[in-house]
Amino acid sequence: MEQKIHLVLKTIDLYQVPVFVLSVDKDEVIRFAGLNQFHQDATGVSQATVAGKTPHEVFPGRTADTLMRNYMHCVRTEQSYNYEEVLALAKGEQWWSTTLSPIFENGRITGIIGVACDNTPARKSEQDLAAAVQEVSKMNVDLRALTSTMAHDLRGPLRQAKLIMSMVYEGFQDLGDNKIQLLETGNDVIDRALDFIDSKLGQIIENNDLDNNSMEIDLGHWCSDIIAILDPLAELQIDYPNNIIQCEKFIIDIALRNIIENATKYAVSQVRVDISDCEGKITFSVSDDGVGFKKDYFESSMPLPTKQNKTGFGLPLTKSLIEARQGRIWLDEAKLAAGATVSFSLKGKILR
Repeated sequence: MEQKIHLVLKTIDLYQVPVFVLSVDKDEVIRFAGLNQFHQDATGVSQATVAGKTPHEVFPGRTADTLMRNYMHCVRTEQSYNYEEVLALAKGEQWWSTTLSPIFENGRITGIIGVACDNTPARKSEQDLAAAVQEVSKMNVDLRALTSTMAHDLRGPLRQAKLIMSMVYEGFQDLGDNKIQLLETGNDVIDRALDFIDSKLGQIIENNDLDNNSMEIDLGHWCSDIIAILDPLAELQIDYPNNIIQCEKFIIDIALRNIIENATKYAVSQVRVDISDCEGKITFSVSDDGVGFKKDYFESSMPLPTKQNKTGFGLPLTKSLIEARQGRIWLDEAKLAAGATVSFSLKGKILR
């Protein structure tokens, strides 16, 4: 073992967070060198289970693939790499914010030290709040509609009042009793009221366009993590885009995951994820070659599943959640030889 890695392994138990160390040989073969006690306690993965082994010798194929992609990114760029990932470990499905840092010795990378932060409680809380967010979103839409309607209703009478003031002012004779100043003040108050209403209407329109808590998402990385959990043994051919997109993260975590999970559950051999964007909206399409849906299913209220129909418990919530964000979900024209394609669109765009 390289000297610097040996020294690092002696210190990792001093850290009060999960830490792991990888060795990288001259052929870029990566092996687990050690885990600190915090890491073992947090994940349920023991030092004895992984020591000296490659990711593919420890984890299912797809999980190992996504781990190796992250590790090789650090090796190839020779820089620290921070990312979020979801992994199915001994203690179950866990979300992590992970930072990889290269260890250099004699001019080359001989190892990687990884520091992880468990984001699972926050992720679970986020998912538990999805239904509440959905209801608040609906109320927000209704409130904006009401405010917009009231503003429009007020503009009419105010414009009529301004017209009447102008008619009175046109032939008015100043008798020196300051009434003309009162007319000018009244006219000015109406102008300011109209400007205020126009400003508020503009804010409502702007908020409808921008207030969606969007963020930048590495969709390829996200798909890789999720598919490693849904199809760990790579029994299906699953194709997905590697784009960087901007949209609401929790919608992706809940809605897109539910649809992909449903597709992998019923697919015979193939699942495909496609994306496109147009005029400020991004469309996701998930196709499978399974049994398909009933023709009128997406036009119905999406009842909870029965033994007689193909419905997932996640799809009714998914539909409601998407529609609460002013999005749309529909049964699309099948993109594979058999099965179904489910598409939905939301505010967002493809960045690259």
